[in-house]
Amino acid sequence: MKTLLLARHGKSSWDNDSIDDFERPLNQRGLADAPVMAKRLNEMDIQVDRLITSDAIRAYSTAEIYAQALQIQLMHEHSLYQASSYDIVAQAKKLQDHLSAVMLVGHNPGMQEAVDYFCPGSIEDMPTCSIAIIRFDVAHWVAISPASAELVSFEYPKK
Repeated sequence: MKTLLLARHGKSSWDNDSIDDFERPLNQRGLADAPVMAKRLNEMDIQVDRLITSDAIRAYSTAEIYAQALQIQLMHEHSLYQASSYDIVAQAKKLQDHLSAVMLVGHNPGMQEAVDYFCPGSIEDMPTCSIAIIRFDVAHWVAISPASAELVSFEYPKK
């Protein structure tokens, strides 16, 4: 059994038009929502073995909050910045098999499209700071597919 958590970063700030997209920080809502979602994961007793995030500021900041709450090491992967669903699926398929549960933190539309690839029609919208928890009935990450996927939970701040 493998569990993949696909997470969209928290709400970002658009206060400064001169800031490059990659450098955009979280706004106050993003800073408030991420701890709420981290607490929810802890309450669900979700055990994450590895947390991998886009290195864009808003995603990395969201992931830092999750990593602290889940007490796991944070790794960054530049390829998750502006990743397509294909890129996200490829990243998941190359995970090491000793890992049972992995969280990827990134951006839309790629995250939502990756959820839709694995679990078609299961969610209409992936708001900021939302997390889709998908379980796969497989022994190896390379074998994850829509046929082996089950959406266990879809969590978001306003739920």
